[in-house]
Amino acid sequence: MLNPLVVEGQVHGGVSMGLGNSYYEKLHFDENGQLLNASLADYLIVSATEMPTIEVVHANTQAPENPLGTKGVGEAGAIPVPAAFMQALENAFPEYDLEITETPLSPNRLFELLQKQEKKI
Repeated sequence: MLNPLVVEGQVHGGVSMGLGNSYYEKLHFDENGQLLNASLADYLIVSATEMPTIEVVHANTQAPENPLGTKGVGEAGAIPVPAAFMQALENAFPEYDLEITETPLSPNRLFELLQKQEKKI
């Protein structure tokens, strides 16, 4: 790592973006294609109150593609978070045999998916 503090910041920021992709950030359009939530007053983003405590543990491996062995970490927190949270929700309701294939997943949408599966049981 060239700068461990920067790496930790990248991971924290990535997790924040992953949480937004999991539950909050969705564009809403009207029937004419007009964006309805174009400002931060209407577009939900993750704030400090929704962020979990994150413990970052480093496993250093060099990249063979460049002489310094460096690589980026910007996406390391963002990419796995939605899949991990959706898998956790599927596991939380084993009796429903859920398969969540979309994000963001609002509480209302989760309720709809549970209701749909309940009708199959």
